[in-house]
Amino acid sequence: MYDDKQPGFDAPADPLSLGIRLASSEPVRARRPSGSIFESRSLGRMEFVQMPRDQASFWCGVLAMPDSRYSLHLTCEVRSDRYPGPDHVACITAIRRRQVREAYACLAVINDALRDADKPACLNADELILTGIHLPPRPLLDARSELAFRSRLLPRTLLTVVLTRGRPQSARVEREA
Repeated sequence: MYDDKQPGFDAPADPLSLGIRLASSEPVRARRPSGSIFESRSLGRMEFVQMPRDQASFWCGVLAMPDSRYSLHLTCEVRSDRYPGPDHVACITAIRRRQVREAYACLAVINDALRDADKPACLNADELILTGIHLPPRPLLDARSELAFRSRLLPRTLLTVVLTRGRPQSARVEREA
């Protein structure tokens, strides 16, 4: 029959398991507050915007472009409250270096969006000026990103192109008040 004393109950505690802490009993690091500043040589001065836990928080900043009358608005989504990573810096640097090629690639969807919005202008790639880059938390792996352009012909219009895996998919035409 069964012994009323089960084996193992009188065994001494395992010394290797005594040091384990439960996640609920460990102190939790405070989340970075909105408004925190991050200075980067490549990205400039960026400000943190905290989002709810189920959404990606982001860093946003503005770079003065020496060859343009418009500034470049940067938005780098991040997981938790991390700083923008080297992948963000690499993507922004590559897009800035290739901004003329990016404008040519986005031209067809921009002109389609202008026709759909009943705008009379049919733009040329030389008239497009890169004014915004929005990158996801993992820009080299995540599929979707956005580029914003302005044109000298439509000075109060923002043209935002959604890219999927680097290819333009759609464009939004937004008129500023």
